[in-house]
Amino acid sequence: MTNVLYFPRAHRRASARAKLHTIRLRVLDERNWAYTRHKTQYHVVNARGFPALRGFTDANAKRHRWHSFQVKAHNLERFARGMRSMVDRGLVELRIDGKSLQRGIRRSA
Repeated sequence: MTNVLYFPRAHRRASARAKLHTIRLRVLDERNWAYTRHKTQYHVVNARGFPALRGFTDANAKRHRWHSFQVKAHNLERFARGMRSMVDRGLVELRIDGKSLQRGIRRSA
């Protein structure tokens, strides 16, 4: 005789809508604003997709205008980690839900 194995069925959970976080950023780089915007848009696309780039142009980056878009909660940490180096160098100002991402303290021994 063989034993029949019973596996529990996976039930679909009702997907709760992920909370969206509002991101506001502006390019502060005076010398290479186009290059900084280009590097920034890579992280924006990975966090939210191409529609989040609407209005994030070279002209607006040169004028230091704010650009805002929304990011889902599960992409927020990766986005902030990717932008951290530019914020630390003072090239980009970044606000997440109204709170600014502070510059990290870099110390050399």
